[in-house]
Amino acid sequence: AVVEAVADQGVYHIENTHFRTVDKVIRNNHIYSDKPIMLSWCAAQMCKIVTLLNGRNFTNSYNFMIYLVNIVFGCGANIFCFLWLFRYLCRTSKGDMRLKLMFSLFCCCGTWMFSFMTIFSNHVPAALAVTAVMVLLDKYRRKADSRAAVLAGFASGMLFTLDMVAGAVFLLTSALSVWFTSPVEKRVRDFFRCGASGACVVAFSICLNYAAYGTVFLPSKNVKM
Repeated sequence: AVVEAVADQGVYHIENTHFRTVDKVIRNNHIYSDKPIMLSWCAAQMCKIVTLLNGRNFTNSYNFMIYLVNIVFGCGANIFCFLWLFRYLCRTSKGDMRLKLMFSLFCCCGTWMFSFMTIFSNHVPAALAVTAVMVLLDKYRRKADSRAAVLAGFASGMLFTLDMVAGAVFLLTSALSVWFTSPVEKRVRDFFRCGASGACVVAFSICLNYAAYGTVFLPSKNVKM
């Protein structure tokens, strides 16, 4: 509902969309979603591009737009999880290549990720963010590249926009991991780069909340305002 509202109508309230949901709250005489908005906002930007290129939207191509959002943010995210995990395992010299391939496939196809990738939800993108943090921190451990530290912070910040509790923990531990694995001469700089990268994503999500709801916090599901 939020994706359609932002992409097709340029608003954040969802009462005039094709979708109905119980995850909503009334604020300023409009119905809004009470879910974190970053993922829906990103999907809406993709849909805006599609509309600009070929004129398709949720009104004239309802099924196509749903399929597109699901395939990119569900199936696509799961495929990237598999690729990153398999590549991560291949960096180790020990272990049979076929077992690494099977393990990577089972993680993506034999868990809840497989069912969640058929719908638009925060779960698979959150798993992708966790995988990205793991891969990037391992890359930084092997070679203290500042770009890996910045991207690890960015991935942790994106995780925060999908799951606030997990994201807060990962943002803190990512910065600490950079601190304890970096060379002494780069420790402070890369520590702050990692933290600042994640903080920028969090700050953007707070601004997005304010633009959508008029408050930096998510509106409560149980309170009508």
